[in-house]
Amino acid sequence: MRTRRKRYSAEFKREALKRASEEGMTDVQVCEAAVAEALPDGNISDRERALLNSLRDSLGISAADADALEGELTKLQPGIA
Repeated sequence: MRTRRKRYSAEFKREALKRASEEGMTDVQVCEAAVAEALPDGNISDRERALLNSLRDSLGISAADADALEGELTKLQPGIA
């Protein structure tokens, strides 16, 4: 199970970075898009949190900056307070 989780995490990061390169996205935009994908239900699961943290680290974004970004996106989600 752990190997499967690691492989999924690596695949997630690879796809996110590929998309960023193809679309000319900045690192912050990549992080923002990943958070937005995880937020529609208003809850970020433990698995989603681990993936977001791994991606954030790969992009060199600080935890504080990522938390601020997540907070701003949460405010923009309808029905989530």
